[in-house]
Amino acid sequence: MANDTAEIPAEFDFVQITRAIMGEEAWGYLFVDNQIKTRRGASYNEASFEFRDEGYPDDCVVVPAAQAIPAGYVEEWRGQMLVANRVRRVVVARKRG
Repeated sequence: MANDTAEIPAEFDFVQITRAIMGEEAWGYLFVDNQIKTRRGASYNEASFEFRDEGYPDDCVVVPAAQAIPAGYVEEWRGQMLVANRVRRVVVARKRG
């Protein structure tokens, strides 16, 4: 199974992070984790993905952990991400297929 990572800028908002994740998933990868990293004094999100042979994953959405998950979605991952240059607790929720 091939793995991939993508850097997601710290200044991205929730919508931009969701789009960045779904952009990687368009290549057949599935989001599995995120780590906050720093390089040369700049912080960013390093999102991890695993390749899947089953085709494209269903759409996802990134929301604050304190917010309700949208109807029709299920929680897939919970952790920390940089959102609009702040460390936030977030949930990645996946649309039920």
